[in-house]
Amino acid sequence: MSEIGQITLSPRVAIHRELEDTRQRFHALLDSLDDFDLYLPSANPAWTIAEVLYHIVLGLAYVPLEVKALQLGLRTPQPSIALFDRLNPLLTRMAAQRQNRQSLAAAYDRQHACVIQTLQSIKPTDWNKGRHYPSYDPPILDGFVHIQDLFHYPAQHLEAHQQEILYTQTLLAQADAHRLAYAPDDFIQQEQGLMTYPTSRWRKAFFKAPITLWRLGFGRLLGKIFLLITHTGRNSRLPRRTLVEYHALDGVTYVPCAFGTRTDWYQNIQADPFVTIQYSRPPRCVQAVRVTDDRELLAVYTLFMRRDPPIMKWYLQSLEIQPNPADVLLKKDRIYWLRFDPTEAPTPPPLKADLAWIWLFALAGGLVAYLFTHRKR
Repeated sequence: MSEIGQITLSPRVAIHRELEDTRQRFHALLDSLDDFDLYLPSANPAWTIAEVLYHIVLGLAYVPLEVKALQLGLRTPQPSIALFDRLNPLLTRMAAQRQNRQSLAAAYDRQHACVIQTLQSIKPTDWNKGRHYPSYDPPILDGFVHIQDLFHYPAQHLEAHQQEILYTQTLLAQADAHRLAYAPDDFIQQEQGLMTYPTSRWRKAFFKAPITLWRLGFGRLLGKIFLLITHTGRNSRLPRRTLVEYHALDGVTYVPCAFGTRTDWYQNIQADPFVTIQYSRPPRCVQAVRVTDDRELLAVYTLFMRRDPPIMKWYLQSLEIQPNPADVLLKKDRIYWLRFDPTEAPTPPPLKADLAWIWLFALAGGLVAYLFTHRKR
Protein backbone atom coordinates (compact mmCIF):
# COMPACT_ATOMS: atom_id res chain seq x y z
CA MET A 1 0.00 0.00 0.00
CA SER A 2 1.38 3.40 -0.99
CA GLU A 3 1.98 6.22 1.48
CA ILE A 4 -0.78 8.23 -0.18
CA GLY A 5 -3.15 5.27 0.24
CA GLN A 6 -2.28 5.02 3.93
CA ILE A 7 -2.95 8.72 4.49
CA THR A 8 -6.26 8.49 2.60
CA LEU A 9 -7.57 5.34 4.27
CA SER A 10 -6.34 5.85 7.81
CA PRO A 11 -8.84 8.47 8.99
CA ARG A 12 -11.72 6.71 7.20
CA VAL A 13 -11.01 3.35 8.87
CA ALA A 14 -10.46 4.89 12.29
CA ILE A 15 -13.66 6.93 12.07
CA HIS A 16 -15.65 3.89 10.88
CA ARG A 17 -14.48 1.93 13.91
CA GLU A 18 -15.27 4.83 16.23
CA LEU A 19 -18.76 5.18 14.79
CA GLU A 20 -19.46 1.47 15.18
CA ASP A 21 -18.15 1.52 18.74
CA THR A 22 -20.42 4.52 19.46
CA ARG A 23 -23.41 2.66 18.00
CA GLN A 24 -22.73 -0.32 20.28
CA ARG A 25 -22.40 1.98 23.30
CA PHE A 26 -25.74 3.61 22.46
CA HIS A 27 -27.44 0.21 22.23
CA ALA A 28 -25.85 -0.92 25.49
CA LEU A 29 -27.12 2.22 27.20
CA LEU A 30 -30.59 1.64 25.75
CA ASP A 31 -30.57 -2.01 26.84
CA SER A 32 -29.80 -0.96 30.43
CA LEU A 33 -33.17 0.87 30.54
CA ASP A 34 -36.76 -0.27 30.29
CA ASP A 35 -39.64 1.58 28.64
CA PHE A 36 -40.75 3.18 31.92
CA ASP A 37 -37.23 4.56 32.51
CA LEU A 38 -37.72 6.69 29.39
CA TYR A 39 -40.27 8.84 31.26
CA LEU A 40 -37.86 9.64 34.09
CA PRO A 41 -36.15 13.03 34.34
CA SER A 42 -32.54 13.34 33.27
CA ALA A 43 -29.89 15.59 34.79
CA ASN A 44 -30.85 18.07 32.06
CA PRO A 45 -33.98 19.80 33.45
CA ALA A 46 -35.30 20.40 29.92
CA TRP A 47 -35.52 16.72 28.97
CA THR A 48 -36.60 13.30 30.10
CA ILE A 49 -34.35 10.31 29.45
CA ALA A 50 -36.26 9.52 26.25
CA GLU A 51 -35.76 13.07 25.04
CA VAL A 52 -32.02 12.99 25.76
CA LEU A 53 -31.75 9.74 23.80
CA TYR A 54 -33.68 11.19 20.89
CA HIS A 55 -31.52 14.32 21.01
CA ILE A 56 -28.51 12.02 20.55
CA VAL A 57 -30.23 10.50 17.50
CA LEU A 58 -30.91 13.98 16.09
CA GLY A 59 -27.25 14.86 16.59
CA LEU A 60 -26.29 11.80 14.55
CA ALA A 61 -28.73 12.80 11.79
CA TYR A 62 -27.13 16.25 11.67
CA VAL A 63 -23.70 14.91 10.60
CA PRO A 64 -24.41 13.74 7.00
CA LEU A 65 -26.45 16.87 6.24
CA GLU A 66 -23.69 19.20 7.36
CA VAL A 67 -20.92 17.14 5.74
CA LYS A 68 -22.74 17.19 2.39
CA ALA A 69 -23.18 20.95 2.65
CA LEU A 70 -19.44 21.43 3.31
CA GLN A 71 -18.52 19.11 0.44
CA LEU A 72 -20.60 21.23 -1.93
CA GLY A 73 -19.29 24.48 -0.48
CA LEU A 74 -22.72 25.49 0.82
CA ARG A 75 -23.21 27.62 3.91
CA THR A 76 -26.37 26.51 5.68
CA PRO A 77 -28.10 29.18 7.81
CA GLN A 78 -26.98 29.30 11.43
CA PRO A 79 -29.51 30.60 13.97
CA SER A 80 -28.33 32.70 16.85
CA ILE A 81 -27.30 30.91 20.04
CA ALA A 82 -30.29 32.38 21.89
CA LEU A 83 -32.71 31.07 19.24
CA PHE A 84 -30.95 27.70 19.11
CA ASP A 85 -31.11 27.33 22.90
CA ARG A 86 -34.84 28.09 22.83
CA LEU A 87 -35.78 25.87 19.89
CA ASN A 88 -33.55 22.89 20.65
CA PRO A 89 -35.41 21.71 23.82
CA LEU A 90 -38.87 22.35 22.36
CA LEU A 91 -38.27 20.63 19.01
CA THR A 92 -36.62 17.67 20.72
CA ARG A 93 -39.63 17.26 23.04
CA MET A 94 -42.02 17.32 20.11
CA ALA A 95 -40.02 14.84 18.05
CA ALA A 96 -39.47 12.45 20.98
CA GLN A 97 -43.17 11.96 21.74
CA ARG A 98 -44.32 8.32 21.87
CA GLN A 99 -40.77 6.99 21.48
CA ASN A 100 -39.88 3.64 23.02
CA ARG A 101 -36.66 1.65 23.20
CA GLN A 102 -37.35 -0.20 19.94
CA SER A 103 -38.10 2.95 17.95
CA LEU A 104 -35.07 4.74 19.40
CA ALA A 105 -32.81 1.82 18.49
CA ALA A 106 -34.22 1.67 14.95
CA ALA A 107 -33.90 5.45 14.50
CA TYR A 108 -30.27 5.41 15.65
CA ASP A 109 -29.39 2.55 13.28
CA ARG A 110 -30.98 4.35 10.33
CA GLN A 111 -29.02 7.52 10.98
CA HIS A 112 -25.84 5.51 11.65
CA ALA A 113 -26.18 3.91 8.21
CA CYS A 114 -26.53 7.36 6.64
CA VAL A 115 -23.38 8.57 8.40
CA ILE A 116 -21.41 5.51 7.22
CA GLN A 117 -22.64 6.06 3.66
CA THR A 118 -21.56 9.69 3.84
CA LEU A 119 -18.17 8.62 5.22
CA GLN A 120 -17.62 6.43 2.15
CA SER A 121 -18.23 9.42 -0.13
CA ILE A 122 -15.44 11.53 1.39
CA LYS A 123 -12.60 12.39 -0.99
CA PRO A 124 -9.01 13.07 0.16
CA THR A 125 -9.50 16.76 -0.56
CA ASP A 126 -12.61 16.93 1.64
CA TRP A 127 -11.09 16.23 5.04
CA ASN A 128 -9.90 19.77 5.74
CA LYS A 129 -13.03 21.52 4.52
CA GLY A 130 -14.94 23.19 7.33
CA ARG A 131 -16.63 26.24 8.70
CA HIS A 132 -16.91 28.34 11.83
CA TYR A 133 -19.65 27.46 14.32
CA PRO A 134 -21.06 29.55 17.15
CA SER A 135 -20.97 27.94 20.57
CA TYR A 136 -23.93 25.63 19.88
CA ASP A 137 -22.49 22.65 21.70
CA PRO A 138 -19.08 23.50 23.19
CA PRO A 139 -16.50 22.20 23.02
CA ILE A 140 -17.77 19.93 20.20
CA LEU A 141 -19.31 22.50 17.85
CA ASP A 142 -17.39 25.61 18.82
CA GLY A 143 -15.03 27.58 16.62
CA PHE A 144 -13.73 26.28 13.29
CA VAL A 145 -14.81 22.68 12.66
CA HIS A 146 -13.50 20.41 9.86
CA ILE A 147 -15.39 17.59 8.16
CA GLN A 148 -13.18 15.15 10.03
CA ASP A 149 -14.25 16.75 13.31
CA LEU A 150 -17.92 16.32 12.36
CA PHE A 151 -17.45 12.55 12.07
CA HIS A 152 -16.11 12.52 15.64
CA TYR A 153 -19.20 14.41 16.81
CA PRO A 154 -21.43 11.32 17.45
CA ALA A 155 -18.95 9.79 19.91
CA GLN A 156 -18.36 13.09 21.70
CA HIS A 157 -22.07 13.87 21.75
CA LEU A 158 -22.97 10.51 23.28
CA GLU A 159 -20.24 10.89 25.89
CA ALA A 160 -21.50 14.38 26.80
CA HIS A 161 -25.10 13.25 27.38
CA GLN A 162 -24.59 9.76 28.77
CA GLN A 163 -24.01 11.08 32.28
CA GLU A 164 -27.31 12.99 32.14
CA ILE A 165 -29.08 9.67 31.66
CA LEU A 166 -27.11 7.76 34.29
CA TYR A 167 -27.70 10.57 36.81
CA THR A 168 -31.26 9.42 37.50
CA GLN A 169 -30.23 5.78 37.84
CA THR A 170 -27.64 6.81 40.43
CA LEU A 171 -30.21 8.98 42.21
CA LEU A 172 -32.65 6.08 42.46
CA ALA A 173 -29.95 3.70 43.69
CA GLN A 174 -29.01 6.09 46.51
CA ALA A 175 -32.56 7.24 47.44
CA ASP A 176 -33.14 4.82 50.34
CA ALA A 177 -29.77 5.61 51.91
CA HIS A 178 -30.41 9.36 51.69
CA ARG A 179 -33.83 9.01 53.31
CA LEU A 180 -32.36 6.99 56.18
CA ALA A 181 -29.79 9.72 56.79
CA TYR A 182 -32.44 12.46 56.67
CA ALA A 183 -33.98 13.33 60.04
CA PRO A 184 -36.61 16.07 59.41
CA ASP A 185 -38.42 18.00 62.11
CA ASP A 186 -42.17 17.69 62.50
CA PHE A 187 -43.61 18.99 59.26
CA ILE A 188 -46.72 21.14 58.87
CA GLN A 189 -47.83 22.00 55.36
CA GLN A 190 -47.66 25.72 54.64
CA GLU A 191 -50.87 27.41 53.56
CA GLN A 192 -50.90 30.53 51.44
CA GLY A 193 -52.55 31.65 48.21
CA LEU A 194 -53.76 28.75 46.10
CA MET A 195 -52.39 26.29 48.64
CA THR A 196 -54.86 27.32 51.35
CA TYR A 197 -57.15 24.54 52.46
CA PRO A 198 -60.82 25.42 51.73
CA THR A 199 -62.54 25.54 55.12
CA SER A 200 -65.05 28.36 54.64
CA ARG A 201 -68.47 27.58 53.22
CA TRP A 202 -68.08 29.79 50.15
CA ARG A 203 -64.71 28.30 49.18
CA LYS A 204 -66.07 24.79 49.48
CA ALA A 205 -69.03 25.81 47.32
CA PHE A 206 -66.61 27.28 44.75
CA PHE A 207 -64.73 23.99 44.43
CA LYS A 208 -67.98 21.99 44.27
CA ALA A 209 -69.59 24.23 41.60
CA PRO A 210 -68.08 22.39 38.57
CA ILE A 211 -69.88 19.21 39.69
CA THR A 212 -73.16 21.03 39.05
CA LEU A 213 -71.90 21.89 35.57
CA TRP A 214 -71.22 18.19 35.06
CA ARG A 215 -74.83 17.42 36.03
CA LEU A 216 -75.97 20.09 33.55
CA GLY A 217 -74.34 18.13 30.74
CA PHE A 218 -70.90 19.73 30.45
CA GLY A 219 -69.10 16.54 31.47
CA ARG A 220 -67.50 15.88 28.08
CA LEU A 221 -66.09 19.41 27.97
CA LEU A 222 -64.92 19.48 31.60
CA GLY A 223 -63.49 15.99 31.19
CA LYS A 224 -60.74 17.24 28.90
CA ILE A 225 -59.08 18.87 31.92
CA PHE A 226 -60.77 17.53 35.04
CA LEU A 227 -61.56 14.07 36.32
CA LEU A 228 -64.63 13.29 38.39
CA ILE A 229 -64.08 10.74 41.17
CA THR A 230 -67.10 9.04 42.71
CA HIS A 231 -66.02 7.51 46.02
CA THR A 232 -67.86 6.05 49.00
CA GLY A 233 -68.30 8.06 52.21
CA ARG A 234 -66.35 6.37 54.98
CA ASN A 235 -69.15 7.00 57.51
CA SER A 236 -72.31 7.43 55.45
CA ARG A 237 -71.44 4.76 52.83
CA LEU A 238 -73.13 7.05 50.28
CA PRO A 239 -71.59 8.12 46.95
CA ARG A 240 -69.47 11.26 47.25
CA ARG A 241 -67.93 13.15 44.36
CA THR A 242 -64.78 15.19 43.81
CA LEU A 243 -63.49 16.96 40.71
CA VAL A 244 -59.69 17.12 40.31
CA GLU A 245 -57.15 17.86 37.61
CA TYR A 246 -55.69 14.75 36.00
CA HIS A 247 -52.86 13.72 33.68
CA ALA A 248 -52.11 10.52 31.79
CA LEU A 249 -48.76 8.78 31.45
CA ASP A 250 -48.41 5.81 29.13
CA GLY A 251 -52.16 5.22 29.31
CA VAL A 252 -52.31 5.40 33.12
CA THR A 253 -54.28 8.17 34.85
CA TYR A 254 -52.76 10.13 37.75
CA VAL A 255 -54.21 12.85 40.00
CA PRO A 256 -52.66 15.00 42.75
CA CYS A 257 -54.15 15.35 46.21
CA ALA A 258 -52.86 18.73 47.32
CA PHE A 259 -53.69 18.40 51.02
CA GLY A 260 -53.21 14.67 51.48
CA THR A 261 -54.93 13.08 54.44
CA ARG A 262 -56.61 16.37 55.43
CA THR A 263 -59.11 16.06 52.60
CA ASP A 264 -62.35 14.16 53.10
CA TRP A 265 -62.19 12.55 49.68
CA TYR A 266 -58.72 11.13 50.31
CA GLN A 267 -59.84 9.74 53.68
CA ASN A 268 -62.81 8.14 51.93
CA ILE A 269 -60.48 6.54 49.39
CA GLN A 270 -58.23 5.29 52.16
CA ALA A 271 -61.24 3.54 53.68
CA ASP A 272 -62.50 2.21 50.32
CA PRO A 273 -60.11 2.55 47.35
CA PHE A 274 -62.60 1.23 44.76
CA VAL A 275 -63.96 4.27 42.92
CA THR A 276 -65.51 5.31 39.62
CA ILE A 277 -63.78 7.90 37.47
CA GLN A 278 -65.24 9.96 34.64
CA TYR A 279 -63.64 12.35 32.20
CA SER A 280 -63.90 12.68 28.41
CA ARG A 281 -64.25 8.89 28.12
CA PRO A 282 -66.95 6.52 29.41
CA PRO A 283 -66.94 5.87 33.20
CA ARG A 284 -64.30 3.44 34.48
CA CYS A 285 -64.24 1.22 37.56
CA VAL A 286 -60.81 1.57 39.15
CA GLN A 287 -58.80 1.11 42.32
CA ALA A 288 -57.05 4.21 43.64
CA VAL A 289 -53.44 3.56 44.64
CA ARG A 290 -51.06 6.08 46.21
CA VAL A 291 -47.85 6.48 44.21
CA THR A 292 -44.93 5.41 46.42
CA ASP A 293 -42.48 3.71 44.05
CA ASP A 294 -39.46 5.96 43.47
CA ARG A 295 -39.32 5.49 39.70
CA GLU A 296 -43.02 6.07 39.24
CA LEU A 297 -42.92 9.07 41.56
CA LEU A 298 -40.18 10.74 39.50
CA ALA A 299 -42.01 10.03 36.25
CA VAL A 300 -45.23 11.57 37.61
CA TYR A 301 -43.30 14.52 39.04
CA THR A 302 -41.84 15.20 35.59
CA LEU A 303 -45.29 14.89 34.01
CA PHE A 304 -46.91 17.33 36.45
CA MET A 305 -44.04 19.79 36.15
CA ARG A 306 -44.46 19.79 32.38
CA ARG A 307 -48.21 20.35 32.43
CA ASP A 308 -48.57 22.92 35.28
CA PRO A 309 -45.17 24.33 36.29
CA PRO A 310 -46.40 27.27 38.44
CA ILE A 311 -49.00 25.24 40.35
CA MET A 312 -46.59 22.37 40.82
CA LYS A 313 -43.93 24.67 42.21
CA TRP A 314 -46.42 26.27 44.61
CA TYR A 315 -47.49 22.83 45.72
CA LEU A 316 -43.93 21.64 46.36
CA GLN A 317 -43.09 24.90 48.11
CA SER A 318 -46.02 24.35 50.47
CA LEU A 319 -44.46 20.99 51.34
CA GLU A 320 -41.00 22.58 51.75
CA ILE A 321 -39.71 20.50 48.83
CA GLN A 322 -37.33 21.93 46.26
CA PRO A 323 -38.51 21.40 42.65
CA ASN A 324 -35.80 18.88 41.77
CA PRO A 325 -35.80 15.05 41.62
CA ALA A 326 -33.41 14.59 44.54
CA ASP A 327 -35.53 16.54 47.03
CA VAL A 328 -38.77 14.98 45.75
CA LEU A 329 -37.35 11.52 46.49
CA LEU A 330 -35.97 12.60 49.86
CA LYS A 331 -39.33 13.93 51.10
CA LYS A 332 -41.70 11.72 49.16
CA ASP A 333 -43.65 10.85 52.33
CA ARG A 334 -45.21 14.35 52.12
CA ILE A 335 -46.51 13.80 48.57
CA TYR A 336 -49.94 12.35 47.87
CA TRP A 337 -50.49 11.41 44.24
CA LEU A 338 -52.89 8.71 43.11
CA ARG A 339 -52.84 6.20 40.28
CA PHE A 340 -56.02 4.51 39.03
CA ASP A 341 -55.77 0.81 38.17
CA PRO A 342 -58.62 -1.04 36.41
CA THR A 343 -60.67 -3.31 38.68
CA GLU A 344 -63.61 -5.70 38.47
CA ALA A 345 -64.66 -4.95 42.05
CA PRO A 346 -67.95 -3.07 42.55
CA THR A 347 -67.64 0.72 42.62
CA PRO A 348 -70.12 3.57 43.24
CA PRO A 349 -72.45 4.57 40.37
CA PRO A 350 -71.17 7.28 38.00
CA LEU A 351 -72.65 10.76 38.02
CA LYS A 352 -75.29 11.30 35.36
CA ALA A 353 -76.27 14.51 33.59
CA ASP A 354 -79.53 14.53 35.57
CA LEU A 355 -79.99 18.30 35.26
CA ALA A 356 -79.65 18.49 31.48
CA TRP A 357 -83.45 18.85 31.21
CA ILE A 358 -83.04 22.40 32.52
CA TRP A 359 -81.68 23.45 29.14
CA LEU A 360 -84.88 22.32 27.45
CA PHE A 361 -86.97 24.45 29.81
CA ALA A 362 -84.56 27.36 29.41
CA LEU A 363 -84.82 27.09 25.62
CA ALA A 364 -88.59 26.85 25.76
CA GLY A 365 -88.75 29.82 28.13
CA GLY A 366 -86.50 31.85 25.86
CA LEU A 367 -88.62 31.00 22.84
CA VAL A 368 -91.84 31.98 24.63
CA ALA A 369 -90.30 35.27 25.75
CA TYR A 370 -89.14 36.01 22.20
CA LEU A 371 -92.56 35.24 20.70
CA PHE A 372 -94.34 37.30 23.37
CA THR A 373 -92.04 40.29 22.79
CA HIS A 374 -92.30 39.96 19.00
CA ARG A 375 -96.11 39.74 19.15
CA LYS A 376 -96.40 42.91 21.26
CA ARG A 377 -94.50 44.81 18.59
